[in-house]
Amino acid sequence: MRDRTVLVQEIIRNPRPDTLVIEELALYSLDCDAPLAMLSRADFISILRQFESEALSAPELKEWANRLLGRRDVEFEFGQEGAVEEALFWLAYEEIHEWENKQLCGHIEAMLERRRSRRDET
Repeated sequence: MRDRTVLVQEIIRNPRPDTLVIEELALYSLDCDAPLAMLSRADFISILRQFESEALSAPELKEWANRLLGRRDVEFEFGQEGAVEEALFWLAYEEIHEWENKQLCGHIEAMLERRRSRRDET
């Protein structure tokens, strides 16, 4: 069985992980004392670019967001309740198939930029 950190990093950076990755990760307890990997703004933008270019479908994007939400072994850039986690939550629960790809990506990037700007000001 692969290291949990490697598996968590895989589900962050790969919106279409191999089913074996998901199965191996499921063998670990849901509890985790500390996050093992971070979903960064850059990771998020990379996934959005795949969606924007239509290499990733709306259901795949939604599934990726749902896969990461609520995991105790994943932390989010800007901390808990920050822009990255908010954007992930938004993707998981918004009816994203109704949005144009560029419009959706622009909306999320604006959310991430606002938070980054506020953080830089403090």
